Amino acid sequence: MPVDFSQPDTIGAFFAEYERAITKLQATHEVLHRQVADLKAELELKNRLLSRQQRLAALGEMAAGVAHEI
Repeated sequence: MPVDFSQPDTIGAFFAEYERAITKLQATHEVLHRQVADLKAELELKNRLLSRQQRLAALGEMAAGVAHEI
């Protein structure tokens, strides 16, 4: 539906609604930005734990091989 800008209060209402929408979008963007940062930190932690588990598994296999040879 087209907006009738011939009325001064219509322009004010339009810009007020525009500001509300921008404020809401900025708040949503900030929330999403924090969530992405949290997920990146969690992923980094999980990758470090996985790497540690892989190194320990390799060490266990090597120890089993040495024990078998003895």
